[in-house]
Amino acid sequence: MLHLIQTEVLLALYYLDCGKLLEGSYHRAGAASLAFSMGLHRLGPSSQGSYPFGMGIVTQIGTPAHISRMEMIDAFWSVVILNNYFVAASDIPLSFSCDAPISTPWPTHFLNIATPLPFMPGNDLAGHSPLTLLAKASSQLESTIAFTARNAGFPPPPEFWAIGPRLETFRGHLPPLDANYPTDQVSLVTHLFVNVAIIRLYSGHTSIHAEARSKCLIAAYCVAARLANAHIAEWEMADPILGPLLAAVADILIANLDHDAPATMAMQTTLSAMQVLAGRSLLIQQYFTLTQQRHESAQQNLNLFWLNIVHSFKPSPPDKY
Repeated sequence: MLHLIQTEVLLALYYLDCGKLLEGSYHRAGAASLAFSMGLHRLGPSSQGSYPFGMGIVTQIGTPAHISRMEMIDAFWSVVILNNYFVAASDIPLSFSCDAPISTPWPTHFLNIATPLPFMPGNDLAGHSPLTLLAKASSQLESTIAFTARNAGFPPPPEFWAIGPRLETFRGHLPPLDANYPTDQVSLVTHLFVNVAIIRLYSGHTSIHAEARSKCLIAAYCVAARLANAHIAEWEMADPILGPLLAAVADILIANLDHDAPATMAMQTTLSAMQVLAGRSLLIQQYFTLTQQRHESAQQNLNLFWLNIVHSFKPSPPDKY
C-alpha cells in the first residue's frame, strides 16, 4: 500500500512539474485517500505496539515488520506536504478527505533522536528535522490561504492579528542564514513557504496600512537573501513549487519598485534565480515568463511616469510678440 501512495505522490509531482494542476490534483487526492484509509494520520506517539487500522492491507504485500514505522511517518507527512504544494500552486484551499485528528509524530531523521517527536496541534516549534520544518512551513501557507479566502473583506477578523506574529515567530526559529554554508533547496523552499504566507496574509492590506507593506517587503527581502546565498547554478534538479512561490515574492517586489529602492535589487536577484531554475522545470518556466512580462510592463510604466514628471517641469519657451 505504501508503494501505491508513493506512486500517487510521484505522479502528482510529475503533473505539477508539467504545469498540469488538474491532473496532478487527481493523484494528490488519491494519495491522501490512501494515507487516511490506512490510518497513517494516527500512528500514535509510541514507537512500538499496534499499527493503525488498515495495515492489514499491507500484509498482502509484506508483513508490518518489513515496513518501518519511520517509513509510514514519512509517507503521511509527504502526502501532507504534497497537498500543501497544490494549495500553493493553485492558491485555492484544498482539504483532506478525512477530518480526523492527527496523532502521527513529526518525521525525525537525526541519529541522536531515537523516538520521533509527537505531533501537537498548534505547536509550530517542536521538531526540527528538515522534513518536519518543510511540513510545518507548507502547512502555515496552506492555513493562511484558507484563512484569507474566508476573510477577504475589511476590517480583518481578530484572528488576523494573531496569525501574523505566529508566522514571524516560526520564521525566527528557522535555521539562520550562514554565509559559510550555502542555502540548500529544501531550506530555501521552507523559508519561501513561511515568507509567502506572510505576504499572502498582509498583501491585501498594503494600500491601507504601511506596516502591512513593510512586512511584505521584509518577507521578500528574506527570500532574496536566501537566493543570494544559494548556489542555484549547481543544482541538478529544481523543485517545481519554486515557480509559484518565487512568483508570489516577485509580485510584491514589482508592486513596490517605485516605493522602495532595495526592491529593484531584490527583484533582479529573484528574476535571475527563476531564469536559472526555469531550464529545469516547465512549471517554473511558465511562472518565470509571466513574472518577466509583469516586471517589464511595470518598469515601462514607471519609466513613463518619470518621463512625464520631467516634462512637466521643463520650462516653456518664451512667448513671441
